[in-house]
Amino acid sequence: MTDVTIYAAPLPEGPEASHRLLRRAAALAAPQLTDCTLARQAQGKPWFPAAPELHFSISHSGGRWVCAFADAPGAGARAAFFRAGGGRMAALARRSGVF
Repeated sequence: MTDVTIYAAPLPEGPEASHRLLRRAAALAAPQLTDCTLARQAQGKPWFPAAPELHFSISHSGGRWVCAFADAPGAGARAAFFRAGGGRMAALARRSGVF
């Protein structure tokens, strides 16, 4: 079984805000990571050259940021912003226990 740790936070305004949160969360998820420098893969996904074994997925929506760290590849995070009061997606979220 894969262990997954999830971090969530308000997403601040400004460039690189998501990567700042990612570096902070990585320091919590992997305390042995002393170099939190990010690089980009050819497809644009960020990664930590000092810890290539650190698997993560980030997502943001509606001013919220979410990151899932896992001990194996393939874990994913998905943030979705729902407006209060209605709509098909809000009804689905209520039925699934999201809120």
